[in-house]
Amino acid sequence: MTLLANAWRATPAATGARWSNGLWVRQPHLHLVSRKVAALAEGPIRLLVSLPPQHGKSELVSHWTPVWFLANWPTRRGGLASYAAEFAANWGRKARDTIMATPELGVGVRQDLSGASLWELTAGGGMMTAGVGGPFTGHGFDLLIIDDPLKNRQEANSGAVRRHLWEWWRSTARTRLRPGGSIIVVQTRWHEEDLVGMLLNGMAEDDPESPSDQWEHIRLPALAEAGDPLGRDLDDPLWPERYDAGALAATRLAIGPQEWAGLYQQRPAPMGGSVFLSKDFRYFREDSESDTYVLATPEGPRYVKQADCSRFVTVDTALSLSDRSDYTVAATWAVTKERDLLLVDLERARLETPDITPLLSQVNARWRPGYIGIEGKSVWQAARRAGLPVRELKADRDKWTRAQPAAARMSAGTVYFRAGAPWLHDLEDELLAFPNGSFDDQVDALAYAALEVARGRGRRGGVRAVAL
Repeated sequence: MTLLANAWRATPAATGARWSNGLWVRQPHLHLVSRKVAALAEGPIRLLVSLPPQHGKSELVSHWTPVWFLANWPTRRGGLASYAAEFAANWGRKARDTIMATPELGVGVRQDLSGASLWELTAGGGMMTAGVGGPFTGHGFDLLIIDDPLKNRQEANSGAVRRHLWEWWRSTARTRLRPGGSIIVVQTRWHEEDLVGMLLNGMAEDDPESPSDQWEHIRLPALAEAGDPLGRDLDDPLWPERYDAGALAATRLAIGPQEWAGLYQQRPAPMGGSVFLSKDFRYFREDSESDTYVLATPEGPRYVKQADCSRFVTVDTALSLSDRSDYTVAATWAVTKERDLLLVDLERARLETPDITPLLSQVNARWRPGYIGIEGKSVWQAARRAGLPVRELKADRDKWTRAQPAAARMSAGTVYFRAGAPWLHDLEDELLAFPNGSFDDQVDALAYAALEVARGRGRRGGVRAVAL
């Protein structure tokens, strides 16, 4: 029987909707994940899924996905691991019980091998579950699911636990995958170096013994951000019928910004950043009809004509390229008559040195800044040869010291970020984490901008207004 012989066979979500007796109802975010999972019918997948707590991820991925998979390919084998063997076995039991109670699936469970953590089908396939760190040795899998490999904040903050998790992944779990097999990792984000974070940051490529995989990451925050994969408007809830905006606002207030960013928005940041404070973040928007910037101040909106501002760019370069290298950042600033700094645009990418000048040419063509300040002599020279209006920025002090004038300006309320910009959340996370975060390239771009204005250079050159 082929995959599309019956409509319920098409995706895990369709299987759950058909055979749950109405107890499981598809939601848009789960339908998206389900479609990504179903792509394994066409070839192996490497899928990372980040979802908030209690948003249905385990029911779809750890219950209905194994049922769907084994109903379509009853000779294949699935493996499932979680932070505890008992939790993993619970999902193994649910999948087994669903198959046993649903003869319409066309598959049967062997009577003599039907335990919650290890069971087989009469056709030869089956499922095994284990806790992270547990024994998968001796078994191979065509589908490997890892569901919430970290239990709580205490585990997430333990470097020893995270190293143990990575070692288990590298030496046990990943080696159990059969040729042509697929992997799904689904979790709520606890830490920037949890399993999803380590895989995204390319730790496998740092270890010659670890296989290199190309991962697709589906990040679904509780409140929509720019570029939402579901096409939601900004701040729309992920599952409004269950957790509306009011419920999420109460949760956010109760747990605080650090936990909210990781557990609900899937943007974990390290604890303990001490230089930039969230209370000092200020924002502006553009009124395109009047060609003004509207600054949100404690006293109310303040209107600044774009024509009265000058612009310059600060560039922090990274001269090596790998999945874990620093980024090259080009930050475009508008400076008001009162010497406020407005971050109007930000480009951030991992680039080889020859690719940086073309990026700066694009920035120059779009914004026509008075000048482009560049950290990195070779890049500055290349940009000057390309005819760009450049100034060399020199790192004459350590990063922490260099960031202090920027932090002071933010504390004084003279730095504003463009509200709703697609780069805003990553910027805020990096600022809040500094100096303990993994990256500081955006911090450097801000630090240089504050130093340029303090030295009286930021208002050099006239600039035409450019609509966003």
